[in-house]
Amino acid sequence: MFERIKNLLQPTIPKSKSQIGSDGFVFVTETEAIAWQGVSVGATVRNANAGPPWIVVNHSLAAVLVSRWPGRLLRVAILEKAKEQPLPYANYTRAVAALVVEELPARSLFGEHGATLAVILDRISTLTLAEALALSAALQPLSQAIYSTAWKNWLASTDRNSDCLDDNQEDTLQIRVGNEVSPVGYALSLVSSMVLNQGRAVSGPAAIAIDVEGEVELQAPWSGATSALLYAAMAYGAPGLLTLQQAAVLKFPWETVIRAPTGPC
Repeated sequence: MFERIKNLLQPTIPKSKSQIGSDGFVFVTETEAIAWQGVSVGATVRNANAGPPWIVVNHSLAAVLVSRWPGRLLRVAILEKAKEQPLPYANYTRAVAALVVEELPARSLFGEHGATLAVILDRISTLTLAEALALSAALQPLSQAIYSTAWKNWLASTDRNSDCLDDNQEDTLQIRVGNEVSPVGYALSLVSSMVLNQGRAVSGPAAIAIDVEGEVELQAPWSGATSALLYAAMAYGAPGLLTLQQAAVLKFPWETVIRAPTGPC
C-alpha cells in the first residue's frame, strides 16, 4: 500500500522576503471561501477581516499545495499583506487582499506534461469497480521496481547528496526537495487520495480496512487501481526519468484498460 505522505526533508537555501515579489499564485477549488467562487481576472478578493484564514500567495508554482482536484490556478498581485507572516525564508506570503491578474491552466502545477496528468486525474471520478479490477489485473511484475527507479533518477538529478538515493521508493508519494515534492508535483498524492474517495463511493466500507495503527488502507481491487494510476502518472508525467521500455511497463494497465490519454505525452 502506498504511503499517503513519505516526506523526506532535504536541506534548502532559505530565501529572504526581500527576494520575493509581491505577486504569486493561488489555487482555488470548489471548497474555497465563497469570495473566490466564480472570481474573474481583474477582480479584487478581500478577507472580511485582517485575521485568518488568510489568502496564501505562493511565490512559485512548485510551492502551491494541491490537495484537491479539480481547481483553478490564478496569478494574483498582493494588495494588502497580513500583519502576521511566516518565517522570512518561506516561499509564500499571507495576504488580506489580492487582485486577480491572470488565470493559468491548472495543469501547469504538474509540470511540462501536466495536460496528460490532468486527464488521468479527471478520469478517476468516473472509475468503476470493473475498471478497478481490470487495472489491478493488468499490473506488470516489474512495475514497483521501475517506479522506484524513476524516483531515484529524480533524486539524483535534484539532490545528488540525498540520503534517500539508496532507499526503496516503491511506496513513495512525496519526497520534499526544496519546494518540490515529486517529479510531477502533487499529482501522485492526488491520485492516491482521489482513488481512495472513489473506492469508498463505489464500494462503500468494503473498499477500506483500518490497520493496527488506525490508518485507512485501500483494499483490492482499489489498491491495485491506485498503483496502476500512480505508475501511469509517473510514466506520462516524467518520461525523461525512464527508458521507453520502462515507461511502457508503467503505462500498460492504463493503456489497455482506459486507453492512452489525449494530450501531449
